[in-house]
Amino acid sequence: MPSRQKTFFWIFLHTLAILCVITQVFTGLRFSVFRFDNLLSLSAILPQGALHNVHIMSGVGLTLTAIAYVLYRFWGTMTTRQLRTPASFNPSKWRIDLTGSSIKLFNLWVIRLGYLVTTCILISGWLLYFDASIDSIDFIHFILALCMVGYLFFHGGFTLIQFGYQAAVTIFKPGTTAYRHIFSIVVSFLLCFVIGLYFISFQSIQTLFVRTVSPTTIINIDGKAEEHVWHDAQSIEVKTHGGANFENGQTTVSLKALQNGSEIFMLAQWQDSSESLNHLPLEKTEQGWAVRSQGFYQFDEKKYYEDKFAILLSTKCEMAAAGTAHLGPQPLKDQPPNWHGRGYHYAEDGETRDLWHWKAVRTNGMILVDDNYIGRPEKALDGQRRYTAGYYPDSKESGAYIMNWQWYSPNGITPKRIPSIKNSEPSAASTDQTFSENGHPSSVLPWFDTQAYKTSKDPYIVGDTIPSVLMRSNRFEGDRADVRGFGVWKNGQWTLEMVRKLNTGSQYDLPIEEGLCMWVSAFDHAQTHHTRHHRPIQLQWEK
Repeated sequence: MPSRQKTFFWIFLHTLAILCVITQVFTGLRFSVFRFDNLLSLSAILPQGALHNVHIMSGVGLTLTAIAYVLYRFWGTMTTRQLRTPASFNPSKWRIDLTGSSIKLFNLWVIRLGYLVTTCILISGWLLYFDASIDSIDFIHFILALCMVGYLFFHGGFTLIQFGYQAAVTIFKPGTTAYRHIFSIVVSFLLCFVIGLYFISFQSIQTLFVRTVSPTTIINIDGKAEEHVWHDAQSIEVKTHGGANFENGQTTVSLKALQNGSEIFMLAQWQDSSESLNHLPLEKTEQGWAVRSQGFYQFDEKKYYEDKFAILLSTKCEMAAAGTAHLGPQPLKDQPPNWHGRGYHYAEDGETRDLWHWKAVRTNGMILVDDNYIGRPEKALDGQRRYTAGYYPDSKESGAYIMNWQWYSPNGITPKRIPSIKNSEPSAASTDQTFSENGHPSSVLPWFDTQAYKTSKDPYIVGDTIPSVLMRSNRFEGDRADVRGFGVWKNGQWTLEMVRKLNTGSQYDLPIEEGLCMWVSAFDHAQTHHTRHHRPIQLQWEK
């Protein structure tokens, strides 16, 4: 059967394309686990660890390969030479009962469709990387990736049917005259790759201009952003994706920043169709008390949880949250796997990344943002149910909240405290009858408005609920309280104002200065399943 002897350049491009596509498919499927829970069944065959740079670099490689191949075909430099099937080879053992012309035609159309799929997947990938405002772009990219898997299967299958086992040798064996320009070809391609790497690493940073205001300017941290200085500040919009419960998994975050020489003020606004304050309520059932949940046992609650928002700060502007995102059920081989199968945050270089974590129920009432950090992964403790790798809260002296149960079990719990009963009606202590100062049902229990729970004096009936968050004081004490913040939900949007000293002096905090990079994430009543974005945001003082 006729074929063509390939030049070294064709073989180089073909082999590189195969490697890039396989890398793209397997790392991409790992990312898709965040959107499609049923893909967790493939977790055992998918790679783990810091995969974002690998995925992006393989995308750069595939892009350069596609461009080089187009130029290669345009210049018509392919050297052809007819190959004949060895006499000892019996095609009937390898081909299905179809004519050679039919197989050749099918393969030709598969190849053409492969060109189209490759073009579309590269376009959608770069649009996703640059946070293009296109609905469901990540879903489109995922479908195209599945089409690419189909292309590999059919193209490889038809080639084997058409040429038999000789195909595996032919596509990797260049002609005898194909080695003359190997050095120049490889050097030129590597140069293009380095240029692409430089562009990805250093030229794709978004800039957030920080406006300087007078130290006497008064800014109320009330979640309203009514001060004129906010209107004068420049804003940027960051398209985040991959989060649970958001429409198409996406929400756009608008950011502004101010500084007065001693403090920095941040304003974040993002779309969220509902204000979620129903945080793991405790429900009286016929068997006793239980935590109302749907995924909390795996630390992946996506129904009965509060809205949240996070900001990560780092002196390094790397991909994947400054290089802290390590994907997979067990990216640390010598440490416990994570329960939800998606990965851990930790810093392999040991440098601190500052993390501000606002919580609509647990910290908003304190007018605080939980001050945390990401560092080197810790060693798991014996009996520790939830291992958090390198994610830690800043130290605190006292204060704040605890969960209102003795020991957690998905089969039932015993409350620590219940609201003080001031009404003879049993349901008067229900959450539906307990209101906060703003008139909304309370999502927390103040310690001094409660009494110790006793089974013998349980006044509740089946179906009653009480909050699971027990506030022991009105704020954290110590480093964990360095960031103040308050958020307000209105008309499908959260508005969150935050403030912190530029330099707290804490070993757990980064001094905020020009050039610092940041990432943002939004949670829609989800425990860990947050949105994300690829490109870092760099702070620059407005001149």
